[in-house]
Amino acid sequence: MDVTESSFSKYLLLFTFILPSVGCASLKSSTSGGTPPPKALNVSIQLNQTQVTVLTGAQQQFSAVVQGTSDTAVNWSVDNVAGGSAAIGKINATGLYTAPNQAGTHTVTATSAADSSKKANATVAVVTALSVSPTSAELMTGTTQQFTATVPGQTNPAIGWSVDGIDGGDSSVGTISSDGLYTAPSSSGSHTVAAKYSGTPSGTASSTVSVFSLSVSPGGVLVMPGGTQQFSADVQGISNTSVTWSVDGISGGNSSVGTIDSTGLYTAPNALGTHTITVATVASSSGTVQSALTVLNQAHGAVLTYHNDDSRDGAFTEETTLIPSAVNSSQFGKLRSYAVDGQIYAQPLYVPQLSINTACPSGWLM
Repeated sequence: MDVTESSFSKYLLLFTFILPSVGCASLKSSTSGGTPPPKALNVSIQLNQTQVTVLTGAQQQFSAVVQGTSDTAVNWSVDNVAGGSAAIGKINATGLYTAPNQAGTHTVTATSAADSSKKANATVAVVTALSVSPTSAELMTGTTQQFTATVPGQTNPAIGWSVDGIDGGDSSVGTISSDGLYTAPSSSGSHTVAAKYSGTPSGTASSTVSVFSLSVSPGGVLVMPGGTQQFSADVQGISNTSVTWSVDGISGGNSSVGTIDSTGLYTAPNALGTHTITVATVASSSGTVQSALTVLNQAHGAVLTYHNDDSRDGAFTEETTLIPSAVNSSQFGKLRSYAVDGQIYAQPLYVPQLSINTACPSGWLM
């Protein structure tokens, strides 16, 4: 009995130590045989086009090819805005882009649904179906402006031109030729030059024209050497009425041709001669008008005898226009002749600084 109990105790102790060992070995074996961690994805995206031009309001289909994953879905955005917006253009889940109504450049992006770090971009240039340049102009009455119409993808599009809704315009609003040359009317005002394209897609575009008038006074004046003459300019039809002055093409003039300040006050040189005063608008280079003047010694004595002076030679040494180089047989000559009985003498007689009454000039020509 004692032997049996002792043997049982030994077997029980052995079994107690063996079971935990077997259990640990079984757990260790189960862990080493598990599923390995997933491999990192190598996703790439490619769009069907990376640069495209789209007309305002038109649509463009984009598509994306996704590789490196079984999930080929993409999310679309415009200028980093999911789905875009009315201002930059909208794009739906299938990649159909609808351009906005305003021209501009935008970026369409496709982002992988499986890996948001993987993207592909396309640049979209949104252009109008028809554009006119310049978009605005300021013209002086009677001057011209060339307008140009551009249709994307067309070299010589057939364009119809109108002014204020009148095909080709008319004399009151200005006329425009078939190639876009606009001629301003004779009066100031605001007008709209429009171009129309009837192709596909059709479109219209317009430009605003401000027609102004410019005049200078007085004209054809005589100024004594060293004397002054005040000129004035009148600008109508534009807000900027500033002008610049020049003499014989020289801004502000000089001592040889005479000077003119910013107010239009001209100071004649000491030398006799003819000169041209030009006034130009600051707002538009098309606005220039001119006035002629003659620097002449007006203080000569009275003409009281035949052929100007006592010597009867008929010489007037202060003449600036009818000079020998200008008076020749090609420009002057006898027009006709008549037979008369006796002699005829023709000579104007001039008495300066003689006032008869306030309504008469200072000097008389008889």
